[in-house]
Amino acid sequence: MNTAQAYENEEQVDEGPRRNEVFLTSKILPEHFTPEAFTAAADASLKRLEINYLELLLLHWPAIDVPIKYPLAR
Repeated sequence: MNTAQAYENEEQVDEGPRRNEVFLTSKILPEHFTPEAFTAAADASLKRLEINYLELLLLHWPAIDVPIKYPLAR
């Protein structure tokens, strides 16, 4: 199940499948990437989701100033 602060769907996740049936992922918005803001945003997401942990927590578009190009160069 995918949720994100930007999607504003964290509260509705509780209405879906039970926790042991999903791998729950969420994303932190770019404006919350400083250490202090990141911790507060992660805590807020957990509270809205009414859970103690996420299986995966991502940075939503971690480098806004870097365009995504396909295919990705190595």
